[in-house]
Amino acid sequence: MCDGLLHACLPALPPSQHGFLPKRSCISNLTCFLEHCWTSLTKGSQTDAIYTDYSSAFTSVSHRLLLHKLKCSFNITGPALGWVESYLSQRSQRVVLDGKHSDWAPVISGVPEGSILGPLLFTCYVADLPKHIKTSCLSYADDVKIFHRISSSADSHALQADLDRLSSWSETWYLRLNPAKCKTITFTLRSSPHLTSYTLDGHQLERCASVRDLGVILDTKLTFAEHVDATIAKSNRMLGLLMRSMQMSVSEHRTPFNCAAALAAYKAHVRSVMEYGCVIWSGAAVTHLRRLERLQHRFLMWLGSRTQAVCPPLDYVSLLKLFRCESIKSRFTRCDISYMRSVFGGRVDCTDIVAMFSVSAPTRRTRFPELFHVPRGRVDTVKRGFLIRLPHLVNSLVRSNPEIDFFMPSCSLVSDTAKFADDQGTYLG
Repeated sequence: MCDGLLHACLPALPPSQHGFLPKRSCISNLTCFLEHCWTSLTKGSQTDAIYTDYSSAFTSVSHRLLLHKLKCSFNITGPALGWVESYLSQRSQRVVLDGKHSDWAPVISGVPEGSILGPLLFTCYVADLPKHIKTSCLSYADDVKIFHRISSSADSHALQADLDRLSSWSETWYLRLNPAKCKTITFTLRSSPHLTSYTLDGHQLERCASVRDLGVILDTKLTFAEHVDATIAKSNRMLGLLMRSMQMSVSEHRTPFNCAAALAAYKAHVRSVMEYGCVIWSGAAVTHLRRLERLQHRFLMWLGSRTQAVCPPLDYVSLLKLFRCESIKSRFTRCDISYMRSVFGGRVDCTDIVAMFSVSAPTRRTRFPELFHVPRGRVDTVKRGFLIRLPHLVNSLVRSNPEIDFFMPSCSLVSDTAKFADDQGTYLG
């Protein structure tokens, strides 16, 4: 039923919604947003963004209004609509604590959380929201941000008007915004930006120097320094837990140290933390990214001391070869190229992202033709961003082997990409 309902509703769902939909993700959401921010930075302008927060959004959905939207906006009628109505009705709940429980109470609102169909129903419920926003809007389920390029006070007034429309829409459909948790931030490189105080229901929104957006911390200048700090801190905690756990298991049970298990645990619990969303933020300054390589270097030295009878080499490159492990720079390069292949291979369903990367069409023959056009960046923050970094990497990959067909998946393309990524070396130099 969920697949059938998704197939029927998908054409009417807005492209600004990236949550709970196939071929869309947190990364596709952030890609669309940061393209807007970096374009503003290139033009010497600024972007004001307002991050909203709903109180108990999933449990506030009115069943009556949800069925109305399914019927009128998605043309879900007949037995299908009756099935959804039956699925939502005659539900009850109670609270159990320390063996005691409350009386059963009927559930008159909300989509069933933890269910397969619940997220899709909520997505359908908020599908018409972007139609009421005149500036720009992106959503991931109930995480909604509205943003606009600010060149004058009129642009700020337009963003405030959209915030008022969002408040009015939320009140109409019984969703409660929490003004105390809604925030505003300005992305700019200007020394004296145009700062505006935005209000929601008479409450002035808090202005932040950084904000966590779908797991990635964005600062006002998009340097990602604070995100790298947070990633290092979390990775260090996970690495410390891993090392202590491995030492305890060996000492208590007198079992030999398992190198393969330690590597697998590191890749699953530590490296995965370092790689989350790296396509978005791996353009941070090299001084920040070196710290990630040093953390992996520390783990490999610890692993060598536990598994090698003779003292292993301590330099980073030798340890990478010894344990057949890729450097962080190599991993980030693979992720960048893989993301480009996903965009043009149909694994990312977003025409806005495809439009960001244009195929090169030179007016004359060149000695080293390029596959993708590489835009020019005015400042380092933009030059290191994915809008320039990704097409440049793909061009370098194709230049390393002109026989590569980037748009056709093949085993040779995978091996060529792996070799190209390994040739990038490390952030340690």
